[in-house]
Amino acid sequence: MDKDFDTLIKNLPQDKMEKLLKKYAGKDEKLREEILSNPSFKDPSFNDLALKEWQRRIDDAIEEDLAGDIDDYYASKTVNWDTTISILTDAVMDLMKRGQAKDAAILIDETEDKTIDASSVEYEEGEYCEIYVEYNCSPEDFDKLRYLARSEDKEARKEFFEDCRKEAAEGNLKDVWLKNYTSPEERTIQLQTVLSCIKKSKSKRKPIPYGYLKKAFELLVSLDNRKGLKEFFEKNSTDRDLRERMVKWCLEHKEEDYAQKILLEDVRNGGSIQSSDELIKILRRKNERDLLKEELLRRVQDNLKPEFTFFSELVIS
Repeated sequence: MDKDFDTLIKNLPQDKMEKLLKKYAGKDEKLREEILSNPSFKDPSFNDLALKEWQRRIDDAIEEDLAGDIDDYYASKTVNWDTTISILTDAVMDLMKRGQAKDAAILIDETEDKTIDASSVEYEEGEYCEIYVEYNCSPEDFDKLRYLARSEDKEARKEFFEDCRKEAAEGNLKDVWLKNYTSPEERTIQLQTVLSCIKKSKSKRKPIPYGYLKKAFELLVSLDNRKGLKEFFEKNSTDRDLRERMVKWCLEHKEEDYAQKILLEDVRNGGSIQSSDELIKILRRKNERDLLKEELLRRVQDNLKPEFTFFSELVIS
């Protein structure tokens, strides 16, 4: 059959071949994709056609995702944008190969806007009742593709860094910014931006944006700025998670005196058993008998799961 088909194509006049391609490419999506993926169609004159084809495929993907997974028992439907993100990723990769990085960036913005608009419907008519619709949208997926669309151009990469910096200054800290810009110079700017946002939030008596204290701590550690780390901690030492991180960092970097100071404050303010156990270990290592006795007595009196060894240590001391 393949041999007969080959013979048939060889004997088909050129004009007939062109008419057939035109006819069926207009109807068959797969055929159009195959034609556009051919190296001969990488010519810039086909850029608009390539972009329109990807826009059409993304619209189809959005419709497919909007069908969602229906749970008849709970009368609900979950819409994930997996197909849309997958097709958009293919589109960005293809447009990048064609030298259409700007078109790729535009397509990403267009697609995100379409998913946001499509996510406005809260209920749909079901067969027997209204169905509640839940949308699982991940802005990070679009951010990763935005970076990809700019990563190969030095100026575009700088522009994206600046865009992310401006958003971080307003309380929107993007993971793609922190993961892909890691030079000491870039890390320093990231740290300055995060610290500035924390300071601004405090001055306006507003909550510090989620994750900013943790990220400032991590950036200071990555830059090995020990003095800055301690200054930062002193200014934000009421945060419990930050206190735990600081103790862990101190113990890893042989800063036992500083860890002891933090843990003493914690236990005297009704801290956790974990803080007490860590403090006791430090006091034993340093042979701080008076402070150790104080903490052992507190543990016994408060009945915070006192161990038998506590009593024997108290007797000895």
